[in-house]
Amino acid sequence: MREILLLESIYGPYWQDLITYFRDEIGKLFRNLDLEIDMITLTESGNIYIRFSGKDEEFAYNLLKKEFHVCKKLSEFEVDSEVFGKLIQVGKYGFGIFVNVGALYNDTFTDALIALHKLREQLVNDKKISTRKIIDIYGLVNNMPVQTRITEVNINEYKIEACFSESQLQVFNKWINEGSEIINICGVLESKIKKVLKITNHKRDIKNIVKLGLFEYSLVCKPGTEAPGIISHIGSRLPGVEMNAFVPERLDII
Repeated sequence: MREILLLESIYGPYWQDLITYFRDEIGKLFRNLDLEIDMITLTESGNIYIRFSGKDEEFAYNLLKKEFHVCKKLSEFEVDSEVFGKLIQVGKYGFGIFVNVGALYNDTFTDALIALHKLREQLVNDKKISTRKIIDIYGLVNNMPVQTRITEVNINEYKIEACFSESQLQVFNKWINEGSEIINICGVLESKIKKVLKITNHKRDIKNIVKLGLFEYSLVCKPGTEAPGIISHIGSRLPGVEMNAFVPERLDII
């Protein structure tokens, strides 16, 4: 028997649709393996836990590690390593933003802090701008996947700190250079997004949909399209789904 805890999570008002989709995808992934899936369930935090057994269980375990992001002990994290994570409690604290990087200590997540001074240094040319304002400028939202670089690991204090990695900064810079408004939306199937865009006549306003994570997307707007306006229109059809807009003009204060 093998078991695995993924950093990928299922959350929000459409969680039943998401877990059904995920179970179907796992079924396809394991289709030709000598394997029995004993359990696919969610932890209290919404992270996906899978238990399975069979002759191909070791192969299946490695396949899951390749396809998804696996949680591991805090002691296994190394300074300067690049790590995938998901933004959490966005806007709750003024001193920075927390990222769930899958770091476990005694079966409890230790979230990485990107401190306000790091956010200012990396995103707003060191201007004295609040965490809330930086979140609004870049359209950050809960569960949004990001790439981080670990800057400190303190096992004794159960603490981990990070900053955005170079690859993540390149993503942000691409947004800026392209000049398009972007809607970041998390916790819904892409098919549902497309359906809502069609119903609200906004399909024509979206240039493309970029997949960020398992259920997280960036909707790149066509020139002249205002992302906040689209959010106001589609929000009522996706109640409880978190979304935020990146608007290039908001960078003018930097």
